[in-house]
Amino acid sequence: MTVVKRVEFSARSRSIVRKSWMALLLMLAAAATSAQPAPALRVGVYETAATTTPQEVEQLPSSAFREAPSGPVKLQSESGKTHWLRLVMDLPPLAGDDARWMLWLDRAYVDRLELHWSGEAGMSALHPLNFFAPGENASAHAGGYAYALPRGVSGPTTLYLEAKGQGAFSLSPRILTEADVVTIDRDTVMLFTAVYTGLMLLALIGLGMFIALRDRLYLYYLAYLGALLVFLLAQNGHLYQLPWIGRWGHWHAMGVYALAGVLAAATVALARRFAGLAQTMPNVDRLFFWFTAIPLTLTLVCLLNRDDLVPALQIATTAVVLCANLLAALATVLAWRQGRHLAFPMLLMWLLLFAAACVRSSIAFGLMPNNGWTQYGYQVVAALTALMLGFALSDRIIEFRLQRDRARLAKDQADASLRLELERRKFIESLAELRDASGSDQDWLAFRRLLEALHQLVPQQSSAVALNGFHGSDLLLCEPNASRDAYQSLMATRSGAFKGISRSQFPMQLRMDMPAADGGQTQDLLQLAVMPLNLTPPAWGVLLIERRGWQTFEREELALANEFVQKATLAVETAANDRALRLSAEFDALTGAFNRRTLNARMEACFKQSLARNTPLAVLFVDLDHLKQLNDKHGHAAGDRCLRFLAETLTRHCEKTGVYGRYGGDEFVVILPDLNPEQARRWAETMRVDATSHDMSFPSGTFRLLVSVGVANRRPEDNSPNQLVERADQALYEAKRMGRNQVQAAPSHSAVHGHGA
Repeated sequence: MTVVKRVEFSARSRSIVRKSWMALLLMLAAAATSAQPAPALRVGVYETAATTTPQEVEQLPSSAFREAPSGPVKLQSESGKTHWLRLVMDLPPLAGDDARWMLWLDRAYVDRLELHWSGEAGMSALHPLNFFAPGENASAHAGGYAYALPRGVSGPTTLYLEAKGQGAFSLSPRILTEADVVTIDRDTVMLFTAVYTGLMLLALIGLGMFIALRDRLYLYYLAYLGALLVFLLAQNGHLYQLPWIGRWGHWHAMGVYALAGVLAAATVALARRFAGLAQTMPNVDRLFFWFTAIPLTLTLVCLLNRDDLVPALQIATTAVVLCANLLAALATVLAWRQGRHLAFPMLLMWLLLFAAACVRSSIAFGLMPNNGWTQYGYQVVAALTALMLGFALSDRIIEFRLQRDRARLAKDQADASLRLELERRKFIESLAELRDASGSDQDWLAFRRLLEALHQLVPQQSSAVALNGFHGSDLLLCEPNASRDAYQSLMATRSGAFKGISRSQFPMQLRMDMPAADGGQTQDLLQLAVMPLNLTPPAWGVLLIERRGWQTFEREELALANEFVQKATLAVETAANDRALRLSAEFDALTGAFNRRTLNARMEACFKQSLARNTPLAVLFVDLDHLKQLNDKHGHAAGDRCLRFLAETLTRHCEKTGVYGRYGGDEFVVILPDLNPEQARRWAETMRVDATSHDMSFPSGTFRLLVSVGVANRRPEDNSPNQLVERADQALYEAKRMGRNQVQAAPSHSAVHGHGA
């Protein structure tokens, strides 16, 4: 799938949008005024539930008509009730044969509207109009109803307007010239076109964002735009002029209220999703969720189309729409507190939309005058709110991309860590097979496994392990094998430099020019990582990893290679030592520990290694106190059992570091490489506490083991392991002299410092 890197409006698009909305506001201002002052109207209202003809209404006395105040005429319809408006005016004559006066009324939710006037031929009527069923005779004017009066009419004139509707509605009749009506018609058509087009374009953008990002928030945005567009079409009466969809007029005003309920539900759903309340405030999110059931329930009740419920549903739907806008503002406040971008401008838009909805709703109840600002201000603000939402969601795209990048990075890191652990485990398991290999194959097998593992983990052109004097022979292993000739040539020309790096024990990166692979005159740049192998002199060895070009090795890559090198070297040394021990087969029969001869050999090797590497070395003498008394009191079998128990304790503690053996009688010697005096003393004390924490039970009674330990560390002046053994023996004697069952360390003031385990 195509990765959406960033979505933003281009400068040209922003300019077009800005100019479009400026033009929309200018048209709204133009729609609020007319070119010529309208003649004054005196309006009287007569309401009747009986069938009344226009002639009968004309014969009614003036007192039968309730005088309406100036401004919108508020009407409250009940089932079967008809409203008659008597319009009395004094029309001045108009210049021009084609000029004539027109009666203009802003659109209201009326089921029937018909104009009558008295002429020489009696009462005449223009075709009836119906907001919900425009029919073929519907007025072409998008903003209201227009009745053309006969040409040449002037002076005192009386008109009768018959109106029927549902619930509360208001009419604002005005007398305008035909030119004024054309101007209003043009401006309102342009305004509606801008609003509808803007909403549909935003819907297409939202659909594209959903297809690209698969984020449900854009579905909520599409639902809100769709509900808003259909509601505005119904509110303006354009919905009922569309094929098939116009059948929605069957529900009359109840249909508009039902669509308002759907819009309220979509508003709250979008607001809660935009604020992310489900993740940050689950309890508040549940309240928002259950609120959406209220407008949807009102929608279902409206579809029952019961006339007796119209007044209550009109008020309830108005209240729900206003509450939905307030809840949207509240959700935006919560989003603002969470640091969401563009939340503050959205808050202002929701509050402005709430105010515009209040003004628009008050027109039906006759509380506000009906003009361009009050009639169409809500639509403009709603379209601007939808546009601001689009900007806010485009900002969310950047956030979504960052989250996706973070998730992808985390996944890549997790995959890399998992791959590393799998390779590390596989490598360690392969090294464990060295114990079963023959002596001549152990070195080759270990370093071959090393090259195979690093080839999977460290990007490279090739790699090699070069060993010199290791176990009495030289070895060169390459990965892939085809690079062997190149590495043989490299070792022949630069073995001195590699030996120096191996002796320094510091990894290095080298850049060198190599002959081109095609044999031409040009040279390739080679980046070479040299990792020294920690071998006992005079043997030395290096791991070489090659890259072509300028790409250097990262610190993490070198650390990883060094880790695997150390594991391989340790495995080879361990396997070699194990092989030697198995061949000698010199173990203590009673305790399973190394016997004295094997122990002396290991001590000699560890001493040389410590001397060559300049690392610490500790030797411990461990003695089982009162063994003779134990044998005399409980028998020699009990003494043997205690010796085996002490050997088992030493085995546990030497599992990860050190070796031990039975030196003679009740004495054991422990060799601890790489431990400084303090670490060796702590090790001895931990082992002693472990060994003496159990009572040995025998048929003749119990015996508490007591263990004395003497500790000695290698000094710089030491040239033989016997010196460490003597100091450890003296420290053991001191421990016995001080009361037994304790650890005493020989003085180590001149021991090597700065090296730890």
